[in-house]
Amino acid sequence: MVRIGICDDEQTFREQIKLLMEQISRENGLQYQLWEYESGMDFLDRGEEIDLLFLDIEMEGISGIQLKDYLQGGGDIRIIFVTSHVEGMSEAFGKNVYGFLEKPLDAGKMEKYLLRVWQDIQEERVLVLKGVQGEIAVKEKDIFYFESDKKYSRMVGREEEFFCDMGLQQLEEILEPKSFFR
Repeated sequence: MVRIGICDDEQTFREQIKLLMEQISRENGLQYQLWEYESGMDFLDRGEEIDLLFLDIEMEGISGIQLKDYLQGGGDIRIIFVTSHVEGMSEAFGKNVYGFLEKPLDAGKMEKYLLRVWQDIQEERVLVLKGVQGEIAVKEKDIFYFESDKKYSRMVGREEEFFCDMGLQQLEEILEPKSFFR
């Protein structure tokens, strides 16, 4: 599940992003949690861990550019800028910036950026599985399949096989449904 934040001082645009998120996630089978922030300070004060931030460039107090610069000092929050001020876009480039959405928002462009972020997150996602040999950390992208073996499961991956102490139903709850199916 991807944790998403929307940081925009205009409620109208937060609502528009939420509606497009619902539509895009339904069409692509994406699961997410969503938080809204009215300002950069609101985002910093609440301190929630998120994977992706839709960030308005022009806001009162801490601008989107200032918040991006602060976030790039530590952490891996991916950013998609949302703006009606294209003149500020040149300052917005940087680490983990996936793109720019101009207000009013283009659903196709937003979907393209979201799917790229989702793919990157999935490639980085690591599962820690417990088994007979101890714990093993496996990148989700390196897992080919799981197969049931009574109350245990056998993971078959790119480089190894491993028996884990979880059944298929438990695995189904923690694995991304877009990547794995029963």
